[in-house]
Amino acid sequence: MKDQRSYFEKADFQSGLPLQLLTATLCLTLVLLELAVAQWPVFYGSAPNLSLIFIYCMIIYHGKYMPIFTIFLMGIIGDFLLSDLLGGRATSYMLLALSLIHISEPTR
Repeated sequence: MKDQRSYFEKADFQSGLPLQLLTATLCLTLVLLELAVAQWPVFYGSAPNLSLIFIYCMIIYHGKYMPIFTIFLMGIIGDFLLSDLLGGRATSYMLLALSLIHISEPTR
């Protein structure tokens, strides 16, 4: 016989997972935008690193919605699409995120 209490427990509506998935989708869209901006001739191959700016702002202001796996995925996809050294961009993004988490941890 099943335990009847499990049916009457309150649901957890305070989950951060939907916002983390939304952030991941926005990150991947931003990598594609960065790829499109890199193709413009006005920048001569040195496009602004929009992903780095986004990671910095998200970790400082909304750190719990930016998991480290999303940052790694963002870097690996950026490496593939922009033909960079595989893992270079991902490593630099993760180092930035971990250092920002370490710096901002006492303030949380």
